[in-house]
Amino acid sequence: MTITIFVSYSHPDEPFRKQLDKHFAPLKHEGDVEFWHDDRIVPGTGLDPDIRKALRRSKIFLALVSAHYLASDYCFRREYAYALNRARRKTMRVVVALVGTCTWKQTRMAYYKCLPKDGKPVDQWGNRNKAYVDIAEGVRRVVVEVRKELKAASASEAPSPAFPKRKWVVGVSASSRAARSAGSKTATAGNAGNAGKTTIKKPARRKPSSPHARKSVAPSRRRPASAPKK
Repeated sequence: MTITIFVSYSHPDEPFRKQLDKHFAPLKHEGDVEFWHDDRIVPGTGLDPDIRKALRRSKIFLALVSAHYLASDYCFRREYAYALNRARRKTMRVVVALVGTCTWKQTRMAYYKCLPKDGKPVDQWGNRNKAYVDIAEGVRRVVVEVRKELKAASASEAPSPAFPKRKWVVGVSASSRAARSAGSKTATAGNAGNAGKTTIKKPARRKPSSPHARKSVAPSRRRPASAPKK
């Protein structure tokens, strides 16, 4: 399943987004991650419907925060607020990347761990590439967690293995049960009538087998000897 990352940013911060996009290339090459931002909106289509559709299917929300972002009613009050709403329901991960120095600590972002390291904005790094790398690695860690969640969810929704058909035993019919019940009652009555009588059964006498069994001898076919002459 493809993991969509919604990139929320203010247009004056587009140079930061383009530089950061280069550092996301290895993550894109893995094939199951895509980044969505408003540059992908096809000209002539409505702005709001496309953004709402992309927000609904996204699993990760990446906010590129600066003074421009906090001043944008659309970015901060609509997109970011929507992401926080889904984060409370645990259906989206929110990642804040500070690209410009701003008063972000006076907002709800102060309750989250921000990127880059130690919440130091990109524009304060001597080597900005290191800041971009730190952001890219942080986003990758979130992607790994989302992959695990999706895998566990798909495993729980997998159909259970088919069980072999059971061989059902045909039950005894009502007439057979009635006949058996009547027979058992008769036997009980007979036993009650014979109460007090003792019956001794003698064991059957077995004929001892002869150790010398007679063998049948076939009659001889030889002619008898002639009688002696007188």
